[in-house]
Amino acid sequence: MSRCVFAVPSPSLFHIHVAIPCLIFSLTADRNLRTSFRSISFSGNFVRLPIELNSKYVSRKKHQSCTLTIRNDYPQNADYPRTYSKKEKKPFPVPIVELRRAARKRAKNRKGQPKGSAPPPKNGLLVRSLIPVAYDVFNARITLINNLKKLLKVVPVHACGWCNEIHVGPTGHPFKSCKGQHASLRKGHHEWTNAVVEDILVPVEAYHLIDRLGNRITHEERFSIPRIPAIIELCIQGGVEIPEFPTKRRRKPIIRIGKSEFIDADESELPDPIPEPPLKPLLTEIPDSEIVPPLNEEERLTVAEETLEAWGKMRRGAKKLMRMYYVRVCGYCPEVHVGPRGHKAQNCGAHKHQQRNGQHGWQSAVLDDLIPPRYVWHVPDVTGPPLSRELRDFYGKAPAVVEMCAQAGAIVPEEYRPTMRLDVGIPSDVREAEMSGGELLVTTISTFFLLTSENCGPLPPMSAQKLSRLFPRARHFNPVSVSNVAIADDIVNFILHSGVKFTQMLPNLSPTVVDLVLSSPRLPPLSCLAFFRFLEGSSSLLSHKPGLRAYATLVCRLYESRKFNEIKEVLGSAARDMEVNLVVSDFVAMVEDINTKPGTVLKLCDLLFRIYADNKMFEEASRVYDYMENRGFEIDERSCTVYLSALKKFSTLENCLAFFNKMKKLDLVTVYSLTLMVDLLCRKDRVDEARGIISALSERGLKPNIVTYNTLLNAYTKAMDSGAVDEILRLMEKDGIKHNVVTFSLLIDWHVNSGRIQDAELMFDEMLSKGISPDIYVYTSMINGQCKAKNVKRASFLFDELTDRGLVPNICTYGALIDGFCKAGHMDAADTLVKEMQGKRMDLNLVIYNTLIDGYCRIGMLDEACHMQRIMEDRGFKSDEFTYNTIASGLRDQNRFDEAKKLLFLMVEAGLSPNLVTYTTLIDIYCKEGNLVEARRLFQEMEEKGESPNTVTCNALVDGYVKKGKIKEANKLKDQMANRKVVPDTYTFTSLIHGECVHGKIDRAMDLLREMSERGLEKSVATYAAIISGLAKVGRSNEAFELYEEMVDSGLTPDERVYRLLVGSLHHIGPMP
Repeated sequence: MSRCVFAVPSPSLFHIHVAIPCLIFSLTADRNLRTSFRSISFSGNFVRLPIELNSKYVSRKKHQSCTLTIRNDYPQNADYPRTYSKKEKKPFPVPIVELRRAARKRAKNRKGQPKGSAPPPKNGLLVRSLIPVAYDVFNARITLINNLKKLLKVVPVHACGWCNEIHVGPTGHPFKSCKGQHASLRKGHHEWTNAVVEDILVPVEAYHLIDRLGNRITHEERFSIPRIPAIIELCIQGGVEIPEFPTKRRRKPIIRIGKSEFIDADESELPDPIPEPPLKPLLTEIPDSEIVPPLNEEERLTVAEETLEAWGKMRRGAKKLMRMYYVRVCGYCPEVHVGPRGHKAQNCGAHKHQQRNGQHGWQSAVLDDLIPPRYVWHVPDVTGPPLSRELRDFYGKAPAVVEMCAQAGAIVPEEYRPTMRLDVGIPSDVREAEMSGGELLVTTISTFFLLTSENCGPLPPMSAQKLSRLFPRARHFNPVSVSNVAIADDIVNFILHSGVKFTQMLPNLSPTVVDLVLSSPRLPPLSCLAFFRFLEGSSSLLSHKPGLRAYATLVCRLYESRKFNEIKEVLGSAARDMEVNLVVSDFVAMVEDINTKPGTVLKLCDLLFRIYADNKMFEEASRVYDYMENRGFEIDERSCTVYLSALKKFSTLENCLAFFNKMKKLDLVTVYSLTLMVDLLCRKDRVDEARGIISALSERGLKPNIVTYNTLLNAYTKAMDSGAVDEILRLMEKDGIKHNVVTFSLLIDWHVNSGRIQDAELMFDEMLSKGISPDIYVYTSMINGQCKAKNVKRASFLFDELTDRGLVPNICTYGALIDGFCKAGHMDAADTLVKEMQGKRMDLNLVIYNTLIDGYCRIGMLDEACHMQRIMEDRGFKSDEFTYNTIASGLRDQNRFDEAKKLLFLMVEAGLSPNLVTYTTLIDIYCKEGNLVEARRLFQEMEEKGESPNTVTCNALVDGYVKKGKIKEANKLKDQMANRKVVPDTYTFTSLIHGECVHGKIDRAMDLLREMSERGLEKSVATYAAIISGLAKVGRSNEAFELYEEMVDSGLTPDERVYRLLVGSLHHIGPMP
């Protein structure tokens, strides 16, 4: 006999289902060929099938071997590139000891050998042949971005608002694959919004290097060095000249003096470099407002083809550049660095391995690290029905750019056709898929048994998955009349020996037969479980579904082998199946009949109690609990805690209290269940009731732990009840319970929210002195407090300190520091933090967008604020009242009244209700325009709608009356403020004093000034300037100078206007005698 090995491509499961049966049938048709499924091997993209040939049909050579190879550079129906796990993408896959040993060996081999000059770009010079490639890559990227903006106008693309998944098609796909925040609550469903270019081309940024071979970027320099798209940085290092990002260009090779040390060659004798124009004209991005979508099908097709060409040119060119110019990627996070060595900034976004203190683990990057392809599901027919969740295995995937172009009409390049599975016929529904798959599998399995019956002998026990492949749902068999015992014995033999006659026995599977099979001592418990799962999934082939007796039998078999996880699965299936009618008393009676070992019933009842709790079936769980209590079973307190936890999450407070009282009756309350109850009561603002439960149980010997006390502290600190907080702290000290990091976090946050920043600092120092390391929540509270105190320098120091400790800032940490920078007017620092967040793949939320908009408005950059609003809305966030009011207030401050009013009217049209800030802004605008009638109407409308005016609202109207000379109405409104429970402030009195002085009523102005002192209001420079101006006009210079001295004594610094007024008052005095 000779052996022949046939190798066929195995790019997908589709090929295995089709190619192997056809090949087997062709081989088995000739009896001179013999094979075995046991010898099939999978290697790479091939299935290897050894075949024995009869010697009389082959050459007389002693060793006959031949290989049939079916090759294709782009095999059809290949799976798209899988996503590697973090473990597979770690730096140093080889142990560091071996790396060092290999490095020493290379150094030893190089010792004594002449050192040749390094080629470009290692010697600091450019690779001249790659300069045109760099320009092509740069222009291809710009072309790609501009064309994608055009295609987005005609090709619908959706992005999930919670995760980074996108979908190209009329509607988002139905697959439950969301991994974003609260994905479990949404059961994996996506929430689709309109995508932007950044969703399709993932923005991968890197630091821009002035000198590619210079010193590495340090951690302290991370905010001062600009970050630009990594592909642009690669193009710059490859020779592209961009004036905005200068870089050092050497004209002589460097002189290397060590492994990582070098000096630049002397270029002084060279003539000064003459600025040269770019080798090729550089394209620029088209603003969003100037994008014109394709007008017809022909133009759309042209744009799609240009986009595909630009995509391919950019990727091919970048790959060429990466062969010569180093690109690094962190093995723990997506950070990319273009340069010979990675930077030293400690901003690694990985949540694990924090002992690295945020340092990156650099390794060589691949093309997909620099230009992520962003795979999306391929939609076979855009005009047809949407993708079906049940037919997911039939669909392919493609990069988002390719899928967009394909839907726009472009021809798909050959390299992407395999992953898109363009030659797979998509079934119209699930039934068609099952029918076609069933017939194919029957053919495959029949061939399998034909071959193994001759060559292989009996096989090991089959799993339910293998077993189910023998019986497609559409096949039915005639019953065979045999006894129940015989049928059960044959089924057991089949499961043990993989016989082929089991299909004829399926219709004869009565409940008695199933019970006999499951209780057979010859069948291992896990084989019983596999048989049972097969029966559950083959209900169309059976005359009876497995009943409660079958569940009880299987559970007892699994209990004998201590397979508790499997028992939970079986009992969970029984509990959820309404047809089983699981009654606890009936189930216990069956278990006691099957298994008489002590403890079995108790354990199974306890498991059933937990399963009902996990499945939120509270009435059934309560019946199990009552049954166990009536039987006198010893109920596990941990199971009660599990049930109480489920009630806390999904039921009412009354149900929780009722069950908790049952636990107290049987003395089953533990400190964990106590803490659960206390937490629930505190969330419902029933803290006193929680304190009462703690006191009652403390008398019975159950003492609260640190978690219980922290729960109470959390409730009292949120209520700002300082007396109760001090009392809880005294109780903790009395019980000898030391503060942990959560305790300090709650107290620090309490001090910050109360405005006691100094007390928060003292608490922070106490925490460090006790050896407790602050967590990210403590640092976030401290940063928030320092930003509220306008001490952004201290906040920045704390931010650096937390990264030095190896902590990873979250979105709340970034948001607090960004808010501090924006309120202090440091928008450059805020933008740097935003870019750092985006580099870590952290999405901005509505709060951060509004914070940035407010920051731009504070420094008068209204255009940037409006641009940020457009970006926010493009990312799926809707502008709220704060957004509109903030921008409108900024426009008002720049006297752009018409734009401000138009924006607020748009807010109302968007379905948002005007609030107090909206009315105040509009009233102020109308007052400044002199339209007091409209201002007064809005003031009345605001009160009619239940919006109570505040001091700022009244001040706007008072100021409007004063400027119109209606001092009487202004004073009347000031007097009415008390009736509205609004307290006049310094601005109110200053406006009135100014009005009285303008109209020459100095005595009335002096009365208002004295009233300010009586009310305890501090006078401002504007207040003194107004009254001094009035006194100077009537020649009362002595009083003016007295007020000046009072002003200086109060610590205010007079401005130039005050001095000018004082000098002017002297002119009203007669000449000196």
